[in-house]
Amino acid sequence: MTTEPASETHPGEQQPLLVGVGSALGDDRAGWAVAELIHDRWGDEVHTRLTSVPLDLLDWITASTELHIVDACDGDETSGHLYRWDWQPGTSARSTSFVLRGTGTHDFDVVSVLELARRLGRLPQSVTIWGIQGERWTGSEELSPTVAAVLPHVSEIIAKELVNARTITGAFAADAG
Repeated sequence: MTTEPASETHPGEQQPLLVGVGSALGDDRAGWAVAELIHDRWGDEVHTRLTSVPLDLLDWITASTELHIVDACDGDETSGHLYRWDWQPGTSARSTSFVLRGTGTHDFDVVSVLELARRLGRLPQSVTIWGIQGERWTGSEELSPTVAAVLPHVSEIIAKELVNARTITGAFAADAG
């Protein structure tokens, strides 16, 4: 997949960045699908990008970026479950109840890219990783029916956090004087 921005940032405007990570294999498409749904509804408020190569993050982030990553994962919950992880430097996916799919379908996993960004001084202060529990990883380019059914709701949850956080921050900045 060629990496393409789903929306463009307007000069001087700080928007949260949501990166959908995925591939064309089954439920690994979930990250892309969520980013596309959020772009379609909140594209003016959330900057979205899609990638199959997590290393692309290094081209898109700075220390001031509010970064959210959404990807399919394997975990202990049922298919379609949404996990949320406020990632901190030095923590591994092993400290969570889910594992990102990065080691199977991407060249360089998300957590390793974030650690590299930290070493380069480009790690955002805020990194949230959203994992969507999948069930089908091979044999089809289609999402499983269970995962496809929850994606609109998952998109709402993630977008509301992104949009509400920005609105609240703007209100505090306006009140500050």
